[in-house]
Amino acid sequence: MKTRPVNLERAGENIADQYPNVLDGLQKDAIQNAWDAKWPKGGSHRNWKLIFKYEPVHNALIIEDFGTTGMSEEKWKRYQGLWHTDKIEDYGAAGSRGQGKFLFHYFSKGKFVLTETIDEKGVYRFSHGTTQEYDDEGKVLSDFIPGTPKLDHQGTKIWIFNIKDDLRKELLDTGKFSDLIVASWWEIIQNYNATIVINFDGSEKIVSIPILFSLKSKKEKPYRNEEIKKLGKVRNLVIRYLNEEVPPLFYGIAIQRAGMTILRISARADETIKKRICGYCNFDEELESELKKCELPNHMGFTTKRVWAHVREFVEYKLESFILELSPKKEKIIADQKVLDEAVKLINKLVYEYAPELSEGEPAPGGRKTPSGSRLTPPKPKSPIRIDKFAPNDRKIEYSESLITDCGIINETSNKETMSLVVKIYHEKAEGKKYTDKFDFELVGSSRKTINIPLLDFDKKNR
Repeated sequence: MKTRPVNLERAGENIADQYPNVLDGLQKDAIQNAWDAKWPKGGSHRNWKLIFKYEPVHNALIIEDFGTTGMSEEKWKRYQGLWHTDKIEDYGAAGSRGQGKFLFHYFSKGKFVLTETIDEKGVYRFSHGTTQEYDDEGKVLSDFIPGTPKLDHQGTKIWIFNIKDDLRKELLDTGKFSDLIVASWWEIIQNYNATIVINFDGSEKIVSIPILFSLKSKKEKPYRNEEIKKLGKVRNLVIRYLNEEVPPLFYGIAIQRAGMTILRISARADETIKKRICGYCNFDEELESELKKCELPNHMGFTTKRVWAHVREFVEYKLESFILELSPKKEKIIADQKVLDEAVKLINKLVYEYAPELSEGEPAPGGRKTPSGSRLTPPKPKSPIRIDKFAPNDRKIEYSESLITDCGIINETSNKETMSLVVKIYHEKAEGKKYTDKFDFELVGSSRKTINIPLLDFDKKNR
């Protein structure tokens, strides 16, 4: 057997392409690595700290952590490799794929990174290298930065040399970088007093929680310990509606894992409501472990596997119910038929006088001749009672994925109506119905009802 060649020179770019925002990816992976290494395990983390510092002489970004384990020999070897990690089975670890550290090389013009670490036994290690190669034996820190003392505490320090010009200006915007950190790591800052420091201009700024976290909710609803399809439990789902608008980075419900926000589920509502809703959702060990398995490598989303589909459905349902309690009942405006008839006559008259080619006679270039004597008529009105929406989450569902069907019925009359809806979903390969059900319900006038079609899982063994 021959070993397949791998072009590691492109590794940084290929990994960076996975991130919607590489600066967001940088802070997320740097903090995630340090938070996973917090020390002592299970104890107080008041000594844990991470510093982002810009060093202008070498145009370098320095990332240094305190109150961590540092890297042992085994962790050191994993750090030097791509996709080489032992975190995937550890549900409590924020990291999982062993690739985020290669994003550091992407920020350097020469893809050059220096790393120092001191482990729990007091052993010091140093390396320098690019995405393709590294050395941890031949040189020392002073060979690259003369006169700079080496690391003197347990933990890790990373130097990203010669930051790319197009990234430096955006990176050094302390306010924006701080906002990205808070949006991802608000939980560990708020609940564990994690200290994250930014020093890009010679002065240290401690990243703090924005004022919205201390604002009183106009309406708030918590859900505790609710089971999701025997996959585990939602430990907490908290939905808040504030008196004022939330910063855009905090719109919606934050999905939390290992103290980190993976993504946010936005509220499907009017902009005035949407901009005032925020909250979070976290999970027990069992469900969090399952979610980690389908988390994207960039820690910014999930694949469409069964567990995430069920979690998303649960959060969206609770969020929609919450919004319905906020939304005022919409009254239908009913116009007299005589008024509508007069409006149609007026429109026809205006068209005849000012755009006769649209009503009769010779058509405009490329147009169709209108039959003599015809007049414009209003479009056929929609039925006041109708299926307002019937849409799947995806056009194609693979095995091990789930189908989510968004369905709603609307009643625009002023009367309460008794209704029945029959839903049938077929699976072509199974040659039969995948799902069938009948929904009987009442719907008051001027309202809409969501039909809760259950999430359907597709497995080869049980089609």
